[in-house]
Amino acid sequence: MRHNFPGFSGPPIIVVLTSSLPGTRLEVVKPEWEKLKTVGKVLDGLHGVEVIERVEKPAYYRYDKTHIRTIVADLIRMSEPLAIAVQRVPEIETRLRRASPKYVEFTLLGEVAETYRDSAIIHHDITRAEFVALPIVFGLLVVAFLSVVAAILPIVLAVAVLICTLAFVHLVSLAFGLSIFAVNTATSVALGLSIDYSLIVVTRFREEQEDAGSVHLAIERAMNTAGRTVFLSGLTIAALLPALMLIGVGLFSSIALGGAIASLFAVFAATTLLPAMLVLLGDRVDRLSFRPAVTASRRGTVWRRLAGFVTTHPLTAALVSSVVLLVLATPALSLRLDFRSTALSPAHSVAARGEADIEAAYGPGSTGLVEIVTRDAGGVRSILASATNVHSIWGERAGRAGWTEMDVVLWSGPHSNATQVTVNRLRREFDASPSTTAYVGGVAAGEIDLANRVLGRLPIVVLAVCVVGLIMLVLGLKSIVIPIKAMVCSALSVGATLGLLEACFPSSGEGAGIAFFVPVVTFALVLGLSIDYEVFLLSRVREMARQNGDVAVAVSYGLTRTARPITLAGLVVAAVFSAFSFSSLTAVQELGVAVTIGIALDIGLVRWLLSPACVVLAGRWNWWFPRRCRRS
Repeated sequence: MRHNFPGFSGPPIIVVLTSSLPGTRLEVVKPEWEKLKTVGKVLDGLHGVEVIERVEKPAYYRYDKTHIRTIVADLIRMSEPLAIAVQRVPEIETRLRRASPKYVEFTLLGEVAETYRDSAIIHHDITRAEFVALPIVFGLLVVAFLSVVAAILPIVLAVAVLICTLAFVHLVSLAFGLSIFAVNTATSVALGLSIDYSLIVVTRFREEQEDAGSVHLAIERAMNTAGRTVFLSGLTIAALLPALMLIGVGLFSSIALGGAIASLFAVFAATTLLPAMLVLLGDRVDRLSFRPAVTASRRGTVWRRLAGFVTTHPLTAALVSSVVLLVLATPALSLRLDFRSTALSPAHSVAARGEADIEAAYGPGSTGLVEIVTRDAGGVRSILASATNVHSIWGERAGRAGWTEMDVVLWSGPHSNATQVTVNRLRREFDASPSTTAYVGGVAAGEIDLANRVLGRLPIVVLAVCVVGLIMLVLGLKSIVIPIKAMVCSALSVGATLGLLEACFPSSGEGAGIAFFVPVVTFALVLGLSIDYEVFLLSRVREMARQNGDVAVAVSYGLTRTARPITLAGLVVAAVFSAFSFSSLTAVQELGVAVTIGIALDIGLVRWLLSPACVVLAGRWNWWFPRRCRRS
């Protein structure tokens, strides 16, 4: 279409004009509607917007005893790509509002209008999530540090990281078209990781400060231990997320970029800005602290008992936690993905009435036209005539070199199984006819192609994520056994998460299921955060193992020291993501619930029981690494 229909390759917009006037005489209403049908021409004068063609359908009139309901639909094409066309929607709506009589309502349908509305919802949800999550996060940080001053540090760091992340994402969006979910992911990851990392570093700094007696020495020790762990963890997450780009779909690439940018800024701030603030504060970091609670937390009675159970009964802990995770993962076997464009829309869309009007007036498939581009218009018409599900041809337009573009209306809705069957049948018939060169596009065809692309590339993405995670852990932990164990534990955590997600959002109705990108993004995020907490735990275990040599003692020490900060760090990230569970976008709800469940399972079963139990069972084999690969 770009080559043979110059300037006509932009996304379509359907302008639906409706009115319900008292009276039963058509001649009273018709003159006003003759004027109204020219409303679309005001779009011609918009700066930077070129309406290439308007296919004007006849006005549709519906009568009852007291009213005449009138529906007019204009199909217009924009010459600009989707990302730019979306920015024109407010001005288009303003012009329509000024040009339309008071008794006329208008609705914009199509991908451009839906993307604009979803963007507005995402912006509102992000703002609300920040206001809801930050007070909860601050309360958790006060519980974590038992000091108001220390609790403020992660908030300052999170705000700085969030501002830098969103600014950089904006710069990237100027060069590349990013999905609305890029901002959503970047915001969540920036808030979660920056607070996560600062909690780990500040906790270690306060521990070292007790023994070092010097702020600078405590900072040096904290950065050589917790700082290295944060650096490895952040780079691992930043390396995992770009694997989503292998799918080759803009939505996944946007999410990957947003998350990777946020994780890199979080690492940078945690290893530069945070140590600088700690040096400036020094001993004042413990100001406004709750002394009795601090003393009680340092004893860590609960965590010592947990560590004692795991190290004493490692086989029981490993078996029980594994069985629970496997049982929870069982519903994931029946997980269905929803590849419909409505999977990204609100549960109750503002365009629902406009869609109902136009479907009643011009056919059920009029809200999602089947687009056909061909050099044999006659052959295509004959094939369409024999197809039982074809309602009508909305319009035709000629291009260069004998090419013709047709907009076809089906009897079935654009997201139904019947429409997908029809599209697949038309593609097969066009391919089978040697004299007919035709390509089929449109809403249903796009959903079919999206499903084929995602399902076809998904094994490659999973393999890439696992390989990258293993390489990063092997290089960072200098071990072969521990990275493999970490990936297996994380896989169990992800499986249980998807199983609970299916239970929370059971499939109902034709084509329904979990939004297609949610399981993939959940897999990458939960796996990254799981590795994050694994690195925090095992780094501490390895420190003690080098000093003591007894694996059980090292696990007990590491679990006692890290269980509290890891748990609170997980709760902080869960609080950030859980705020998106209240979004009006169903897909955002699913993603928020999925990540929250994944973090809860990881810190509750994997990090407390399964992972340390496996380390105890592996014994001295945990640190096996080929000699030739070790540094001298």
